[in-house]
Amino acid sequence: MEEEEQANEEEEFKSEEEEEQASEEEEEANKGEEKVQEGEEKVQEGEQDNLAPSLRTRCEQQSLTMS
Repeated sequence: MEEEEQANEEEEFKSEEEEEQASEEEEEANKGEEKVQEGEEKVQEGEQDNLAPSLRTRCEQQSLTMS
């Protein structure tokens, strides 16, 4: 009887450890996804920054050719 109880306790302990490990892995995965999203946002911001000067230059050139 005691062996059975001990086996049940060990199994419970193992399942708790597995749950903790799974939640930690999930948290790490979420952090990785957040970093990817932040990187994508920075790239988009950079692309917008790169577009702005070229658009400004085009507008200036057009206004010069029109006048």
